[in-house]
Amino acid sequence: MRMVWFAVLVVAVCLPMGLVGLLVAEAYWPKLDGLTMAMPSGVRSTVAAMAMNQVGFGKDSEPKVERVLKLDSANPEALSRRCEVESNTKASQALATCEAAIAHGASASNYNALGHAQDQTGDFCSAEESYTVANNFVQGGNAFYLRAMGISAYRCGRVAYSVAELGAAESLDEKDAADANADEDEIADAKMDLQIDREWLVVAYGADKMPKEAAESCSNAHPEWKTCNCIFIAGKAVCTGIGAPPPKPDAAAK
Repeated sequence: MRMVWFAVLVVAVCLPMGLVGLLVAEAYWPKLDGLTMAMPSGVRSTVAAMAMNQVGFGKDSEPKVERVLKLDSANPEALSRRCEVESNTKASQALATCEAAIAHGASASNYNALGHAQDQTGDFCSAEESYTVANNFVQGGNAFYLRAMGISAYRCGRVAYSVAELGAAESLDEKDAADANADEDEIADAKMDLQIDREWLVVAYGADKMPKEAAESCSNAHPEWKTCNCIFIAGKAVCTGIGAPPPKPDAAAK
């Protein structure tokens, strides 16, 4: 009888360890995916989550993300990753993916990616709304989201909103550009973003019939120029003026 109880004890201790070992093996070896797919959804979700931890980043990570979604189509992190990638490469397809990502885990990055996909497909009004939600996740606001909001608002025809949102982005970037605790690269990036904010403000002010503010913003964007003017061309704020550097030659023409 004593040996029987000893055997029961060994099984009770070793069985959970064996199951954990099996789950780890399934997470690390795709060849075991057939076995995983035959298991209950809860087990598949656990294996998918463990597999997601080893996905990494870069181009090599994409097939690993797809594997995770094959095991668990509702894995929030994998959906977010696919949403972000598709928003840059397959905008029309990204719309549904990002909506699914948001449904399983609303976040600033998911709404930002959705906004980017909407921008790429020409739905600028919806894009502004998505960027707005993304910005609401950040206490005090985020200059990147605010700038995207302002540009989308302009392209949507909401000029007054565009002026307000770009102005808010300008304020945040101005603060970052003057941050004595930031390193040189961070300050340089903030100054570049600040210039973009101001160039777009020129366009938005012009559309809002505010020529004085437009001229002031253009001068702030390019103080080294004697004259300055910015207009909307092919989806961008393009600025010219006396003292501006000549356009770079087209590399394709060489």
